[in-house]
Amino acid sequence: MGVMHQHGRVVRSQRLQGQDQETLHLGNLPTGNYFLQVIGNDGKMGTKPLQIRR
Repeated sequence: MGVMHQHGRVVRSQRLQGQDQETLHLGNLPTGNYFLQVIGNDGKMGTKPLQIRR
C-alpha cells in the first residue's frame, strides 16, 4: 500500500500483512491531495483519492 502526492511522488509506503484491515499513519503529511494505491498479490491495482485536511 502506498500514498502518493498529487504529482506522483510516493510519500508513504507500507507492506500489508494480509489482514482484513490495516492502519496507515499519515499524521506527518501536510494538508493536501494524495492518492492511496493498493497492489494485490495477484498484481491487481486499485487507486483512490485521499484528501488530508487539518
